[in-house]
Amino acid sequence: MPRTFSLARLMLAVTLVCILCGLAVSKNEKTLAYFLTVASLTPAAIVALTLVSFSRRRKTVLVVTFIGVVAGFVCAGLSVGGGGAFNSPWEAVGSVFVPIAINSTIGALLFGGITLAGDLLDSRFPPDPRS
Repeated sequence: MPRTFSLARLMLAVTLVCILCGLAVSKNEKTLAYFLTVASLTPAAIVALTLVSFSRRRKTVLVVTFIGVVAGFVCAGLSVGGGGAFNSPWEAVGSVFVPIAINSTIGALLFGGITLAGDLLDSRFPPDPRS
């Protein structure tokens, strides 16, 4: 059965995008920091969904990829260290949010890629029933 897009889903997506844009320009610093954190984790989510789409064991690859994202996030936090205080989230983009985006994406690619390679090898070479 082919998937079809409805007008209701389109309107819901447009409404959510408008709400996010409104929150981004509302001059609320906490909302901006939250938005930048979500935006910095978006490349890792794209990598995770791409790896899961090629796998036969989707849940396993998704969980291990999520563990890789968390490991990359923690490594980014350790590499940033206890720097000085920032007056606004825009000042932290280069020194905080970019390392989070890079490290979490590399962690997702590394952990998920290894799991996906193991999954593909298991499907190519099934276990011998005689052993």
